Amino acid sequence: MRYWDMPPSIDLEETERRLTRSLSVDPQWHATWTVLARRDGQLPDDQFVGMVNYHARQQWNRRLALGWILIPRFQGRGYMQEAVRAVLAHCFTVLNAHRVEAEIEPNNVRSARLAQRLGFQREGLLRDRLFVADRPRTQQMYGLLRSEWGG
Repeated sequence: MRYWDMPPSIDLEETERRLTRSLSVDPQWHATWTVLARRDGQLPDDQFVGMVNYHARQQWNRRLALGWILIPRFQGRGYMQEAVRAVLAHCFTVLNAHRVEAEIEPNNVRSARLAQRLGFQREGLLRDRLFVADRPRTQQMYGLLRSEWGG
């Protein structure tokens, strides 16, 4: 959770509370999907590897934001690219989004590369955009318009 917008959970119970809260939010504003990996010779079926969500949805502006997190040992296998691509399809077709945003910290190189592979454009730097554990964090804004989406 190094690049997440909140500090890591202090224990399993806090993680469970966060997940329960996330899953109970009205899907008009926020939704979360788990990313599962199917058996590939190394993993059992339905191995949890990460999550993707949309949040900050402004239906009247046809805009929302995406976030994703992947367990580090599963990086480089294409799981997140496949999952985010599916969520983008949902956002553009079912939710009728015109614009999808992703705020990514400058040091989160893997996440920035993923966004760019999916067609997101880097649009600018948001200095001290948020505070995590009382420390300011800078974010890069990435945006993807429906007309640019390769869906």
